[in-house]
Amino acid sequence: MRFTIKDKVATGLLVAAVAVYAGYLVTGGFLFVQDVRGMAAVGLVLGFLSRRIGGRDDFAHMRAARVGGISCIALGFVALFTESPVVLAVFMALTVGLWVAAMVVKSGAHLGHVRTSN
Repeated sequence: MRFTIKDKVATGLLVAAVAVYAGYLVTGGFLFVQDVRGMAAVGLVLGFLSRRIGGRDDFAHMRAARVGGISCIALGFVALFTESPVVLAVFMALTVGLWVAAMVVKSGAHLGHVRTSN
């Protein structure tokens, strides 16, 4: 599996979001993030940028990726408005899960196991 520059940038954005979330969990506030609302906003922005930069529109599982992405955005906004730490945790887990799924699909396509659309 070869990572393109877009994959590397998208992965870096996700790693940044996870690092801020981990710092927030450990210290109760990290950098400019002081509460659930701030963390949800950071997750939404970095997750959206990661998807826009690293996303692809040419693979067989695009419909599932769209449903997952819309669900993730919805959870992010629910966390933003309700300030629920549980919803925030689910949102961050789904964000990481979508990235993992994208990497699995990419590696499977590279190995010939996943059919891509033409």
